[in-house]
Amino acid sequence: MQAADPEPSEKPEAPEPPPPASIRVDLKAIQPAWVGVYVDGEQTFTKLLDTDQTTTIDSAHQIRVRLGNDADVTPGAQLPDLGLAAPPRPDDGPVLIQVEYRVAPENVAAFLRAIHAIERTRRRNGADDWRVFRDIAEKDCFVERYIISSWAEYVRQRSRMTVTDRQLQERVAKLQQPEIEIRVSRLIGIDARDVAEAEGKDREAG
Repeated sequence: MQAADPEPSEKPEAPEPPPPASIRVDLKAIQPAWVGVYVDGEQTFTKLLDTDQTTTIDSAHQIRVRLGNDADVTPGAQLPDLGLAAPPRPDDGPVLIQVEYRVAPENVAAFLRAIHAIERTRRRNGADDWRVFRDIAEKDCFVERYIISSWAEYVRQRSRMTVTDRQLQERVAKLQQPEIEIRVSRLIGIDARDVAEAEGKDREAG
């Protein structure tokens, strides 16, 4: 008697590929602005964002955002920590901001054009007495300086960065000598209250 052929064993199913990583984009309007969102080339929605309104785009596919006015919408981003052990009081000021750049000779002309394009955005965000200086002893050193009325205003200014602002600053940063970091100094003005507090601490210590 001939034995029956063995039943073919079932082949294991191939594991499903993992889902593509999701992309999340947060947008916040600083004034009314129109936003259009395209996913893989297809328009998914259009929306008018009111001032301070936010919208979130979450997709595993390619996202393109079209803005009615790039300067009106700021991308949600975590700003770097200032790393201050004891932050100034909100009404401390004025605050002098000094940004030191090192620029190779062949990039000086492009740098000066790029840095002067930042002036308008600095002033719009509350800066006064904006100016760029060159170091007469070191030809590759340029210093951007401006004044903000108070520490609270400076903190607010950091949160007002728009898409256009970020692009302008990135253009300047690309002209910095790559082996040297851009140096930012923040100085608080001294007034009579600070003098009185310092004298009081001296008396307590004595």
